[in-house]
Amino acid sequence: MPKPALVKAVLLFAINRSGLHFARLENGAHRIPLSDAIPRERRELDPGDSCPDCGGDLRVVGEDVSELIDMIAAQLKVIEIARVKKSCRRCERMVQEPAPSRPIPRSMAGPNLLAYVLTSKFDDHVPLYRQNEIFARMGAEIADTTLVDWCGGAMKTLAPLIEKIEAEIMSSDLLHADDTPIRVLDRSRRDKGLGKGVKASCLFTGRSTEAAPSAGAHFHVALVAWEKIPRRDLKINFQRLPEDIQLGGRGIGK
Repeated sequence: MPKPALVKAVLLFAINRSGLHFARLENGAHRIPLSDAIPRERRELDPGDSCPDCGGDLRVVGEDVSELIDMIAAQLKVIEIARVKKSCRRCERMVQEPAPSRPIPRSMAGPNLLAYVLTSKFDDHVPLYRQNEIFARMGAEIADTTLVDWCGGAMKTLAPLIEKIEAEIMSSDLLHADDTPIRVLDRSRRDKGLGKGVKASCLFTGRSTEAAPSAGAHFHVALVAWEKIPRRDLKINFQRLPEDIQLGGRGIGK
C-alpha cells in the first residue's frame, strides 16, 4: 500500500499540472476544485486603524481567508454601430467607413451570442425553444425559428474549421463511430402526453431511426474515400451493409 504522504504528494502534483486548485471553505466543508482561468475578486474587510477599546493604533498580524463561489449572470448587450458620414468641403466627396463583417450576413447575431446558442444547443443540450424562453427573460424575443436559422448560418461560417477537423480525423489509421440514437423533440407528437413528444434520432442522418433505416449506408458514403479500418459500436444498421460495399475490401471493423 502506498503511504498517505506519497498519495497526497502525487495528487498535489497532478492538481498543479492540471491548473486546478481547491476553494477554501469555512467550517471544514467539502473543497471544490477550481480552474485558475476563473476570474478572482478580492474583498478585504479591514477593521480600521484604531482599536475599538482603547483607541490605539492597529498593526497587521495576519488574515483569515475563505472563498465564495459566485456567478455573473448572462446578459444581452445591444451594440449600436454608427457609421458616420462626412463630406469633403473642397470636392464634396462622401467618406464613410465600410460596415464591419458579421458572422452571418444581414443577421443581428453577434459572435458571442452565436457561440452561446451553439454551445447551449449542441453541448449543453438546451433545446432552442427553451433558449427562446431564456432570451425572453433577458428582454429579447428571439423566435426559435430565428435560432434555427442562426444555427444553420453558423455552420456555413464554421465550414472551414469543420473541414480542417474532418481532415484531421480522416488522417487517423483507426476511426470509431457511434450510431447510438439520441432523443429529440418531435413537434408532431405534442398531443401524446408528457414525455411522449420525443423520438429517437440517428446521429449520422439527423432523422428519426424509423425514417433512416440505412444509417449504415450513410456511414459508408461518408467514408467512401477512406481506405483504412473504421470501428463502430455494434448496431443493427451497420449489419445491413451488403458485402460488396464494405470499405477497401476489409469490411467494417467490430
